[in-house]
Amino acid sequence: MRGAENPNVKESRYVKFSWNHIDHLPALGVLDYQPKAGAFRMYREGFFSGQALCSFPAIKEKRKLAALGCCAYCGRTRDPNGKLLELTSEHVIPEFLGAGLELPEASCADCQTATSGFENSIAQEMFDPVRKVLLLKGKGGLSRKLNFPLDVGRETTDRQMIPVIHYPTVLVMPGLYPASSYSNRPFESNGLFNFMMYNINAEAAALAKYDVETASTQSVDLARFCQMVAKIGLVYAANHFGRGALSQTLADFIRTPLPPQTPSVSHFNHVGGLWQQKAAATHSLHEIEVGHIEWNGGRFAAARVQLFACYGMPSYYVTVGRATRA
Repeated sequence: MRGAENPNVKESRYVKFSWNHIDHLPALGVLDYQPKAGAFRMYREGFFSGQALCSFPAIKEKRKLAALGCCAYCGRTRDPNGKLLELTSEHVIPEFLGAGLELPEASCADCQTATSGFENSIAQEMFDPVRKVLLLKGKGGLSRKLNFPLDVGRETTDRQMIPVIHYPTVLVMPGLYPASSYSNRPFESNGLFNFMMYNINAEAAALAKYDVETASTQSVDLARFCQMVAKIGLVYAANHFGRGALSQTLADFIRTPLPPQTPSVSHFNHVGGLWQQKAAATHSLHEIEVGHIEWNGGRFAAARVQLFACYGMPSYYVTVGRATRA
């Protein structure tokens, strides 16, 4: 894997994460990152100030916020015929990541179909073995899978089933440039900075038993990943700020279907990192915090989303509300 050295290149929304030789796996139980070299551009960026922090422990706890009473994404309460919509609960952080905080009466059927589409693909492509090894309980409890497919091909895809006890489980999260909405990065620009990785149980000696020399463990869909992060920020912010204060532009991005191989250049407009601002070390599995980002004379309602915080993974900052004067 190589990170994008020029973030303005409209490159593919996918990154395949692989090791040319299993001896190059990161050290067991250590936080690492790739790439480690190459030129990159620094951007002027805003500053986030938090107001309300919610921490999620490693052991799932079921909690409910106050009911929203309208769809968090489209804002509707009734269908085109005037009939009241049936609104379902939204998990603030997807349930497949072991989180149990819900916002009741917050999603219509149409928007639920849109959000479940990208959540299901992210769950399988990025986090399937991670969820199994870390014992994260989803809607159906713990995963019952005993084997996972590992791409061992060098030039073409060649999947081999590996028992979970030996599957090279590496937690991988993208490190992002600041989003265009709170930095001087151009809108509709693509590319990411790097990837953070934590080796949970991947060992070359275990893979050697299966004659594995090279391996690809994740294919990361950056557009759908950003949709998921934006959804987390928007849902929690709806509880804090109210639906009327939220950005419809962000909500429309979350609701937009992005089938595989569809080009996307808008996913970094409102989702990104803040390089000059680091979250404090935490023992929480996940964290989400709402507040404001001040940038270029404006003030945005914003959310900080940190998945797998206790493993040192990066925070993502989402502009969830319209700009006002600072």
